[in-house]
Amino acid sequence: MQNYKRNVLRTPANNKIRLDDERGKEHIKVSTEYGGKSQLNLGHLVDAGKQQRGEGFELRTDLWGAVRAKKGIFISADAQDKAQGQVREMADIISELNGLSDKIQKLSDDATTANADPADMAAQIALITSRINDLTAPVILMHAPKGVAVASGEHLQLAAVKNLQINAGNNADIGVVKNMFIGVGRALSVFVRKAGIKLFANKGAVSVQAQNDLMELLA
Repeated sequence: MQNYKRNVLRTPANNKIRLDDERGKEHIKVSTEYGGKSQLNLGHLVDAGKQQRGEGFELRTDLWGAVRAKKGIFISADAQDKAQGQVREMADIISELNGLSDKIQKLSDDATTANADPADMAAQIALITSRINDLTAPVILMHAPKGVAVASGEHLQLAAVKNLQINAGNNADIGVVKNMFIGVGRALSVFVRKAGIKLFANKGAVSVQAQNDLMELLA
């Protein structure tokens, strides 16, 4: 037996709130025609012909969108079935961050032993423990258990007024089709624990200069 019920509140300008209780197709729609169309769609998402076009939630607009939270934002693709658990449940995420920090700390310690400059681990650990954990400061935490992709049709910029930390538990690959510039205002330290360093130029000269000081090579 189908238990069907639909309630719609519509204004003369076509502002709309629709609640549909058809079993297995429950959904809510809040919509305004201003500036094109802005909508919040929840549940079994349908088009104007009542054909399914998705499920879950959709927040969309033909104008601008903004998300603002004074105390912090947590974006997660981790499961929390039937809205059970704490809103800011992030213990597993913090454990992942701390685990990677521990690995990089050991690598940094080895670099120090080899007389190379270490990583600034204190700043990284403080960010996790005193700001990110439970959003105790106005920060943004994003996490997905199987991967995150960020792409742009043109430009992509990552900027930090203070520190930029990038950690990988396995490999890191950077590919650039044309030119790559690395500029360092103070010092550059490169440390490899195992397997050495290889530098190759398929065409063109390789130039290494110490323009105002000594060049030291030690084997």
